Amino acid sequence: ENELLCLTFQDITHEDDYDAGNRIVDDFKKGRYQSQSIEKRYIHKTGNLIWVLINASPIIEHNLKPLYFVTQIQDITESLKIKKEIEKRAYFDDLTSLPNRALFNDRANVAIANCLRNDERCAILFIDLDNFKNINDSMGHSAGDELLKKVALILNDCIRKTDTAARVGGDEFAILLPKINNIKSAVKLSNRIISSFSKALKIKDKMVYATSSIGFSILPEDGNDFDSLIKNADAAMYKAKNMGRNRFAHYSKKLNKELKKNVEMEEYIANVVLNNNCKIALQPKVSCITNKIIGFESLVRFTGIDYNQSMDKYIKIAEDSDSIIDIDRFVIDRSFYALRKFIDINNLNLVASLNISAKHLRKSDLTQFLISKLKQYKLPASSIELEITEGSIISNLDETINVLEKIKKLGIGIAIDDFGTGYASLDYLKNLPCSSIKIDKSFIRGVNLNEYDRSISSFIIDLSKSLNLDVVAEGVEEQSQLDFIIENNCTSYQGYLFSKPISIDDFSKLLSK
Repeated sequence: ENELLCLTFQDITHEDDYDAGNRIVDDFKKGRYQSQSIEKRYIHKTGNLIWVLINASPIIEHNLKPLYFVTQIQDITESLKIKKEIEKRAYFDDLTSLPNRALFNDRANVAIANCLRNDERCAILFIDLDNFKNINDSMGHSAGDELLKKVALILNDCIRKTDTAARVGGDEFAILLPKINNIKSAVKLSNRIISSFSKALKIKDKMVYATSSIGFSILPEDGNDFDSLIKNADAAMYKAKNMGRNRFAHYSKKLNKELKKNVEMEEYIANVVLNNNCKIALQPKVSCITNKIIGFESLVRFTGIDYNQSMDKYIKIAEDSDSIIDIDRFVIDRSFYALRKFIDINNLNLVASLNISAKHLRKSDLTQFLISKLKQYKLPASSIELEITEGSIISNLDETINVLEKIKKLGIGIAIDDFGTGYASLDYLKNLPCSSIKIDKSFIRGVNLNEYDRSISSFIIDLSKSLNLDVVAEGVEEQSQLDFIIENNCTSYQGYLFSKPISIDDFSKLLSK
């Protein structure tokens, strides 16, 4: 005990320990006789570094002066290890070992307080991996985890020692720049990260490209508290994604207006069917041989909206939520109603083409819903065709093929929409149970302008014919475009040259002519 007591105040291994140990002695000398506790490090006789807890308690005589003090020394090395492990789990991400959201928030709040006090700037970057879900789906979650670990290493290599890179979500990361001179620091770091991601990463013996979208905000221009800065950096990141991904964007007041507009649009979309703000417009599909109407594509239209915002933007918002399923089902019901009406009045065999979202396609009850509506309106399954985009097919190919095969067995047709604009692959095309292909209007628009679009359009028509598929040209607006697709043996077309999308009543009148 005497040896340990001697070590307590003499065998000092660290300057801080020396100061802490002497505080007890100084307090006794100055007449402060309360009990004291300190934690200290020692080199054990085995050579190992150990931590001990020292409790020093004075023994006081009747004149209130200490006779001596008793010191208890306890080895707390293991308990400190457990404590540190608990703290690590609380503040660090298990997978990447980066700080987690909680620690990032703490450090950001400290940095913000210091910057406000010293009239300085700091920045927050919000980073989201592009198409991470595709890697998880195609290569498995273990590959996704391996990618996240490598991303963490890349981010740590890009930042300064004073900065903090954290994993704040599944494939979301954030970086704190606690002190910067101006916006150039955030721009420079964003470019460095994007450049670092430009190189292929080896994941499970395969080379993978992992691009990122980055948004950043600056204190105090873009907010003067953590919640505002992280929210605005997140909004800027989504702006970068909408601009085409693999790039960065800075938050701005203009972006804030766009964000508020998006919130309004989301609220509108969430209740669009419930509030009866939906209707359908029908665009005639016309035979290239007879130039007569053989069917129509049903397009959803919303009432009372700002059409300065493109319809595609409303649909994108709907696709990001479950609202798209309600909208799809509304369009299916109204289209079946219209088709039944045309058959009863005009006695024509028409085909209704309906756009189905990827989210709805993966719903297990889609097939049953179609069956119930066919029965309700007494329609043959052959009078219905579902249009599926390339993107929705490739996002989960095996599951999509399984669903489409069930639908095709009912007698419903399957069309691949916007063919050639996404992930066109002959390998998956031969396995899909499709009945027709639609040439995207961007190619049809260019057949009078360049050889590339003419070649692509001709190739798609020839490919479709060789696979015994019908082929539909979208967006035919000029006679020369119609002449081109007829010359190349296209099956049918739709576009403003024949008719724009019109109401059910106007379509009925058009049929009567």
